[in-house]
Amino acid sequence: MEAFGHALGLGFQVRDDILGMWGTPELTGKPTSDLARRKKTLPTLYALGRVPDADRRAIKALLGTQDGHPSLLDAAQGAIDRSGARRHCEALVARYTREAREHLGVLPPGDARDALGELVKQLEVRDR
Repeated sequence: MEAFGHALGLGFQVRDDILGMWGTPELTGKPTSDLARRKKTLPTLYALGRVPDADRRAIKALLGTQDGHPSLLDAAQGAIDRSGARRHCEALVARYTREAREHLGVLPPGDARDALGELVKQLEVRDR
């Protein structure tokens, strides 16, 4: 169950990072994106390690400001989008939810196992 919780928690955090970067504020309840708040989440860190120098400079320019001017935000968002960060993060969510499901195999069939399986299913598709 410890391994289940670990995989579920990692999947939850990666999904939260996806929603913080690409989620709809009306659904997520967040007034602005994580990028606009200059948070260094997984998509941003992934992109910083994989983009060409010009894109890296665009991301760093936004992260280094206090106000996050819209033109800096647009440039950084474009760089992160081009990096494949969303695809990478979605693949991680799929991996962690698959691992969480596999760890549920230690439980006998029943309501508890079904409820935890539902929790994993919700994690995969949550949009808020």
